[in-house]
Amino acid sequence: MSNKLITAIFFLFISACFIKCNQSNKVQKARTNSSLTNNGLKDYYSNYFPIGVAVAPRNLKSDEVPLILSQFNSLTPENAMKMGPIHPKENQYYWADADSIVAFAPAVPITGACAST
Repeated sequence: MSNKLITAIFFLFISACFIKCNQSNKVQKARTNSSLTNNGLKDYYSNYFPIGVAVAPRNLKSDEVPLILSQFNSLTPENAMKMGPIHPKENQYYWADADSIVAFAPAVPITGACAST
């Protein structure tokens, strides 16, 4: 065999090894990144401040619940606890929507706040 052919084979072998090594590193990085995504925003900022979300009763009965539980540790009702929805007419009160949000909070370690406007 000629020196040029041996040199070409050598460089092909080294290139193949480099590519394989690089692919292994990418797989390892992907595995590491996927393990990091198991934490939500609430976990990354737990030492600084709560991460909140505004919810309506419909959010707590949908496929959004896993997202809410994994990413947030503070709930604020969108409109359910405002005066209009709770007290629409004189001598008439509607607590069902507000109660459903309050009932959801103790099921998980979530704090809550009420909007006053």
